[in-house]
Amino acid sequence: MIQRITQKAFDLIVKFETGGPSEYNQHPEWPEGQSGVTIGFGYDLGYEKNFVADWQPYLDEDAISRLARTMGYTGSRAHQALSGVRDIKVPWSAAEEVFNERTLPQEIRTTLTAFPCSADKLPADAFGALVSLVFNRGGLIDDSDRRREMREIRQIISEMSLNESNAIHEIANQFRSMKRLWPDHHNDSDLVARREAEAEMIEDSMSGNDTGGGIA
Repeated sequence: MIQRITQKAFDLIVKFETGGPSEYNQHPEWPEGQSGVTIGFGYDLGYEKNFVADWQPYLDEDAISRLARTMGYTGSRAHQALSGVRDIKVPWSAAEEVFNERTLPQEIRTTLTAFPCSADKLPADAFGALVSLVFNRGGLIDDSDRRREMREIRQIISEMSLNESNAIHEIANQFRSMKRLWPDHHNDSDLVARREAEAEMIEDSMSGNDTGGGIA
């Protein structure tokens, strides 16, 4: 099975992770909270396990060595470590290559694990919205309140028939319901906007505007 997402979904993820080529930060950054040192298209060294293998073809030995020392650091520890790597440059072309060849296939696999059978039940853009969600929040689905909507989405998918309109709209509603997790709209505006954009893409996938090509 060839796994891919639509261009529309790809563009949404890249927009929210980087702001696009004109706003892309070539230098490592720390997105605050429990994030780690982050490079490229949302590549978080606090959580990624395959950094050296993923990036060795694209960065020099010194950059690899210094960035590798920040692996596993999150929160304040990552913030402190940032000063030692802030000068490193990660070109857009390298970040795009790693995203396409390493990160995105893994996120698709994680999505298919978190939401079994979603690939053959959802319109392509709706599936892409799920990949965006998992890229942003991870694939964990447990009994906690913070994962309530993700549990609901998994249940809806497990019970739906192929492209069932009401189920698709309910999935979009669950995306919007997640906004409750980020009540500080000033500091969390990107997360709130991302859930809305994903919900709208899911709804559009049922109105004849689906861009096709998700899972083949």
